[in-house]
Amino acid sequence: MTEQRVAILDGSHSLFPPGPPSSTLVAAAAAGNKKPSKAQPHPPPPSTKKGQDEGSSSSTLGLHPIPGFAEIILDSIRDAISTEGSLGKLAPVDVGVVCDASAVRALGRAIHDRVRARLKD
Repeated sequence: MTEQRVAILDGSHSLFPPGPPSSTLVAAAAAGNKKPSKAQPHPPPPSTKKGQDEGSSSSTLGLHPIPGFAEIILDSIRDAISTEGSLGKLAPVDVGVVCDASAVRALGRAIHDRVRARLKD
């Protein structure tokens, strides 16, 4: 395989939009049917009750977002480039970065060190 890419993301964010699956094939597969049928609507996610974290949203997966993660990503990219040289193709996104597989070791270490330091504070 050539041109392999890896996504390093904040795990509190889903890669998929909230809500029921849009395809009737997904609902049919889940039901064990061979033919697609009309998807049954899923109940809405439970609402936030008093006493629970008011800052959480339905876009998180029960995990708290890493504070300042976008800034951590950009700083880690700068640091990794300054120590390793070229990291290949990089694409910072709002909840992480997509990079060449060859850059994961240097970039992953830099991100991990910064996240660990941020969470200690």
